[in-house]
Amino acid sequence: MIYEFAIEPAVFTNWKDCRYIVENCGVENGRLIASFPSAFSAEIFKALDSKCVHPIERQSIVNKLSNNKHKFIKVNRDYNRSQSWLPNAERQHVIRPFRAIISGNQSSSCSDVVCIDNLNEDDENCKWHVRKGIKIKREAAALAACAHLLLVASRKIHFIDPHFDPTKNSFRKPLEEFLRLAFQNDNKPKSLTLHAYFDSKEFSLQFWRDEFTRHFPKLIPTGFSLNVLRWKRKENGKKMHARYILSERGGINYDYGLDEGQEVGEETDVKLLNHSLYIETWNEFQKETSPYDLIEQDGEPLEITGTKILQ
Repeated sequence: MIYEFAIEPAVFTNWKDCRYIVENCGVENGRLIASFPSAFSAEIFKALDSKCVHPIERQSIVNKLSNNKHKFIKVNRDYNRSQSWLPNAERQHVIRPFRAIISGNQSSSCSDVVCIDNLNEDDENCKWHVRKGIKIKREAAALAACAHLLLVASRKIHFIDPHFDPTKNSFRKPLEEFLRLAFQNDNKPKSLTLHAYFDSKEFSLQFWRDEFTRHFPKLIPTGFSLNVLRWKRKENGKKMHARYILSERGGINYDYGLDEGQEVGEETDVKLLNHSLYIETWNEFQKETSPYDLIEQDGEPLEITGTKILQ
C-alpha cells in the first residue's frame, strides 16, 4: 500500500523527471523515495554538477526537493563506494526488496529496474503502479502491515479510533503491533498519541485511567510514552466516527477500526488519505482547531510511560 522506491540520483537532474517523481510520491500516493545512499542529497548535487544543469533549472530542482522532504525515507542500507549506484541498489534489492528501482537510462537484467521513461501509473503490470485502497483481514499483523512504512518513517504518530476500548485485547494487540513497527529501522518517534471518544455512560474517567495504567506500559518501549486524549462531542457538534493513523507525513483511513475482528475472516477497507483530507483530519485532532471538546482529568492528559524492552 505504501512502498519504498530506489531512484537513481541522476533522475533528479532533469526538471521534468524530477517534478514528475516528486509530485507522484508521498504517503498519499503510496510511494516513498529511499534516501539511498545515506548522503542522497549530496549524490544529487554531484549529479547536477556533472551534467552542468542550467542555474535556473538547478534551483527549481533544489527547491522542489527541499519542499518535499516528507516524501523521502531514511534507510539503513550498506553502500559500496567502489561501485556505481545501480549495482548497489540491485544488491540491496536482493537483501531487502524495494518496490522498484527507477533508473535514468541504465539498462539492467533485473526485471524490477524500470527506466524513468517507462513509468506508467495506470499499468497494473508496472511496478510504479500502486493501489491506494485495499481490503485486508481485521488481524493485528495485517492492520499494522498497511502502515509499516508510515510508522517506521514518522516522528509524530497519532492513532485515532473513537471506539477504542482499553479493556479489550482486540484493541491492545493491534496497538502493540503498530508500536513494534514504529520502532524498527532505528526509528525513535518523538511523540505517540492515541485519540478516542469518551462516553461517561460507559466508563468513569478514573476507570479509564486505571485500565490504561494497568495494561499499556508493557506495550510501549521503555523511555517512551503514549499520550491518551479523550474527546467528546460539542453540543450540536459533529460526531467522531472515522478511524485513522496519522503522522507528519500523511494518513491512512481504516474503515472498521484499529481493532481486530470478533470473528475469523472479518475484513476492512483501508485507504490512503489525499492531501486535503489529511490536513483536514489532522486539524480535527489538534486542540486549537478541533471540532470536539478535549476531556482532561485534573487538567492533565493521560500519559502512559512504557516498560517494554526493545529487542
